[in-house]
Amino acid sequence: MNEELMTRFKDAPFITEHPLDIIVIGAGGISSWAALFLSRLQHNLYVYDFDSFETHNLGGQCAREKDLGKNKAEAIKDLIKEFSPETSIATYGKYEEDSMTAPIVICGPDNMAVRKLSFEKWAAEADREIFIDARLSAETGFVYVVLPGMEAEYIKTLFSDAEAEEPLCSFKQTTHCAAMIGSLITSLFTNWLANKNLQDDVREVPFKTEFIIPLMYFNFEVCNQKNLLSV
Repeated sequence: MNEELMTRFKDAPFITEHPLDIIVIGAGGISSWAALFLSRLQHNLYVYDFDSFETHNLGGQCAREKDLGKNKAEAIKDLIKEFSPETSIATYGKYEEDSMTAPIVICGPDNMAVRKLSFEKWAAEADREIFIDARLSAETGFVYVVLPGMEAEYIKTLFSDAEAEEPLCSFKQTTHCAAMIGSLITSLFTNWLANKNLQDDVREVPFKTEFIIPLMYFNFEVCNQKNLLSV
C-alpha cells in the first residue's frame, strides 16, 4: 500500500497492513460509487458487470461522457486508475453460477436474482466474513450487512424480480443518493473492519440501514442473531 496517498487517514483503525480481496457485484448506480470510494482504501477489487453505459446512466451513475458505450466494469476500472492508481482492480462480465466468491462481497446489482445467487455462494463458504447488499431508488435506499450467523434474517429480505415494484422510468435514480449509498456501504465496511482489527465491537455495524430523503428519515436495525432492534 502507498501510505503517502493515505497520509490523512493512515492511522485509522480500519487500515490494514495488506490489501484485502473484495468482490463488487454490479458497476451501476450503487456499485460504481461504492467501488470508487473503496478504491481509496487500496484493497483489491474484483468488479462484475456485463452491461454498458448509456446516456441515461449519466444522470445517476459514476460515469463520464467518454464512458458511453463502454462496459460498466471496464469504465469504472479506468476511472479508478485515475483516482486511485495504487488500487488493484480486475473486471468480469455477468455474475453467474461459476463466478467466484470471497469472504468479503459488496452486492449492488439491478436485479434480485443476482443478489440471491451471490448471497448463496457467499453463505456456502466456510471462511465468509461480510456480505453487504445495497438497494436503491431515486431518493430511498437500504443497506444490509450480513455477518456469519445472520443469514436466516437476511433471507427474509429476498423476493423475486417479479415481485419488485417498478418505479417511474423518469424518477428511478439521482446522483446524490447513489453516491450517498456508496458512501454508506464504505462506512459500514470500514466500521466492520475497524472492529475486526481492534478485536472489539467499538463501532456500530447495523444489520439494516434505511434512508428516505424527502422525510430526512434514517433508521437502523441491529441484528443480535436472535431478533432485530430498531435504533
